[in-house]
Amino acid sequence: MAKSLLVLAALCLATVASSQCMNPTPRPEIRSLSAEDRGRFFRALNQIRSNGELDRLSRLHVENADSIHGHPVFLAFHRVFVNDFAAALNRVDPGVPVPYWDWSLDASNPITSDLFTNDYLGGNGKGDQGCVQSGPFANWQMSVDSPHCLSRKFNQGDSIAPFWPPEALLSMQKTCAQYGALSSGIENGCHGAVHLGISGDMSTMFAPNDPFFFLHHGMVDKLWYDWQLMEPNTRFQQYDNSNYKDGQVSGDDIIPGYPGMRVKDSLDPRSGLCYVYVDSGSRAATKRLMQEIDRQTSGKNAGGPMSTQTGGPSQLASAPPMAPSSAPGPGAQTGTTSPMRPQNTDIAAAARASGNGSPSAESAAQLNDITTQVSRLSGNDDSKASASAALHNQQINFLQNTLLNSMAGGR
Repeated sequence: MAKSLLVLAALCLATVASSQCMNPTPRPEIRSLSAEDRGRFFRALNQIRSNGELDRLSRLHVENADSIHGHPVFLAFHRVFVNDFAAALNRVDPGVPVPYWDWSLDASNPITSDLFTNDYLGGNGKGDQGCVQSGPFANWQMSVDSPHCLSRKFNQGDSIAPFWPPEALLSMQKTCAQYGALSSGIENGCHGAVHLGISGDMSTMFAPNDPFFFLHHGMVDKLWYDWQLMEPNTRFQQYDNSNYKDGQVSGDDIIPGYPGMRVKDSLDPRSGLCYVYVDSGSRAATKRLMQEIDRQTSGKNAGGPMSTQTGGPSQLASAPPMAPSSAPGPGAQTGTTSPMRPQNTDIAAAARASGNGSPSAESAAQLNDITTQVSRLSGNDDSKASASAALHNQQINFLQNTLLNSMAGGR
């Protein structure tokens, strides 16, 4: 049965990859779905758990773990893998929406996210084994890697350590000029923070047992997709081994676990795999924020005025594309206005629209330095894993203690 499912999935993926895509399927942020569509997605998830497809996906991930982590194929494999998941859902419910989770909207305090409520994916596990007992996947029993309950064990007990916020992600994307640099930066930085934050099954190689895996890797894939859109004429064909120890790589390389798929078949999801992402709004607002930082930095260095631009980032505050989590960001005080955050500048307005604080130019430069260091990390040996974790903690502390509470003496 398992072998027949694998053959069917491979044939379906090969057919999709070789066909001409006329109408790419949009993938929305999960909080933009209606309650009806969200329920439909959850029902399809329960169906693929019952029919063995979810077990197949988890087993495939386990069997190829050493080939797909710490290597340039990391992003390409997971793009095809999430598309395999989407195909499995569509076999039980044609046309079912396949969303992603923009966890950067919840970066400062992930536990307050709607995603951890009963209306979404449920919360932390209970008992010594961390069995999930809330939400649409309560009391799930898994068979991969061995029989056990679906487990979550948040890495701060009843809470979760911060994730990477939008401005850190955009800074990394702007810093990385090559595919391999982006892939290693994502894999060893923001990607791991979410897995380790939720933990339980999510901190193992059978992480696909937890539906959070696919929502998370939808976001990971979107980070790559957004980076490609920055220079679409070249980056939808780009694949290299920069920042990795691997030898020469090629777009003709076979993707592990998918003998009918080559890396080049995954590079442009708009054509072969036939989907596009609908932005949550965090990226657009953050881009305006960073542009305003650059503008004011240029004005300051030139000794000129830092004037307010008509139609600039200040307008974002009145109409953000999507509301982030209602929880205040780090350093915010409920019911008060922090004297550390000017409220009447373009930067402050753009920052409010992106759901974050107000970074100074100096802080933004420091942030770029940190994300550059993260993008240089690669491999999966213990020393580099430790270095990655240390840099991640350094960045989170920096964002909390400096970036979001700066500008007091910088004006």
